[in-house]
Amino acid sequence: MSQDSIKQRLADPEYLDRHLLAVAILQKHDDAPWYDSHFLRYFAAAKEYLAEAQPDALDGFLAGFASLQNAPINAPVKHNDLLDTATHQRVRDIVANLPQSAMEHHEEAQFGRQVVHDQPAFVALQKSLLPAVSAMAGEELACGYNFLCLYGDRGICAPHM
Repeated sequence: MSQDSIKQRLADPEYLDRHLLAVAILQKHDDAPWYDSHFLRYFAAAKEYLAEAQPDALDGFLAGFASLQNAPINAPVKHNDLLDTATHQRVRDIVANLPQSAMEHHEEAQFGRQVVHDQPAFVALQKSLLPAVSAMAGEELACGYNFLCLYGDRGICAPHM
């Protein structure tokens, strides 16, 4: 969009009001308490903007995201023995024997950790646990990806989703 086009749009008082409302709402939602909440931050801002600027559009907007909603959880599920002793040991052995070439180092400065995405043995373990975890959740789940974090002495695990 060209500078002249922006100036023309901002000269329209109605557009300017909507623009300033959007800016104020985005600034309000700029500081989420977790580092990986980009989508949720913008979703919350969009809901608030529509509720204020175009309330008739809010229900349709929310309906468009309904398929992404999880079923409400009535109580947390805690399962202390999801992995048996042998599987725990196998996980420890896999981690201890990961080659340095499998490690990603791009998070060492910010989080003090090395990471490994979708390590084949953990992908297989994840798939094997899927039926049990789906039963605990009360709905059919699907595997996404898995992410192994190996924290060092400077490790930081900020609140995240």
